[in-house]
Amino acid sequence: MLDAIANGARFVVCADIQAFFTRISKEHVSSIIAAAVDDPPFMELFRTAIRVELANLADLRDKADLFPIEDIGVAQGNSLSPLLGNIALAEFDRIMNEGDCRCIRYIDDFIILAPTLQAANARLAKAKALLGKLGMQLSPEKSGKGGTSITKGFDFLGINICPGLVRPSAKSEARFLASLDKLLSEGKRSLRIVENGGTVERTSSFLGTLKRLDGAIDGWGKHYWFCCDQLKFQNLDKEIAKKLAKFIGHYGSIRDHLAPERRTQLLGVAELARQKREPFKGPRIKAKAAPPQ
Repeated sequence: MLDAIANGARFVVCADIQAFFTRISKEHVSSIIAAAVDDPPFMELFRTAIRVELANLADLRDKADLFPIEDIGVAQGNSLSPLLGNIALAEFDRIMNEGDCRCIRYIDDFIILAPTLQAANARLAKAKALLGKLGMQLSPEKSGKGGTSITKGFDFLGINICPGLVRPSAKSEARFLASLDKLLSEGKRSLRIVENGGTVERTSSFLGTLKRLDGAIDGWGKHYWFCCDQLKFQNLDKEIAKKLAKFIGHYGSIRDHLAPERRTQLLGVAELARQKREPFKGPRIKAKAAPPQ
């Protein structure tokens, strides 16, 4: 993507294939593979692997789109489905990358990078035509109506690309902060349970919540290891610090009103008396009978 921009791409089109997995032809994909491998036993195994048979289909009518049993559509969640999608769109990818345009696709999301607005719109029209031959179409809600200047910035797969910067998109950032809010709210709820005399798992205690929060922050940050907008991450750290300060304050207000013996559970430190034990059954020593008088 960055190479394409460096090599002269100035316009971008963002697009999404509507209901992608439900529009993949199993027979079409099978014919492509059969022509490449010339292995009938393997093809029999492959066709069996991608066929969906449901004994309780009558009970799953409202979920039929997730488990297509006809030729068109592959099961969502099937480990082979992404492979089938890539095989079905292999020719699409090849044609879309001919000439001076570049098409970068991930499953059903793709972008077109072009040197001019005219080239971007022409390549979008070609994409619609190629997908139409496969029985597919673009999602009107998630696809742009035409090319836009790269200088305005654009989002792709949770990443925002704009001149000189690669950073998490605003939507990704909002989802991340919302997930932290949910985690901290669950932690506050657990603290109130302890305050009212109940018990909670250590993972939901004060320290347990902080540990989960740390893991969520660390994992999200590492997902965007390649981003270069340091100011974005600094601002996020400030937002997180505010949320953390409120949670610590909530913990402190509850702790101050608890009896000392209850504070350990609130904190989340292991308590020996609460550990599950399975004592050994030692031999019983019978008392000797008293000698007869």
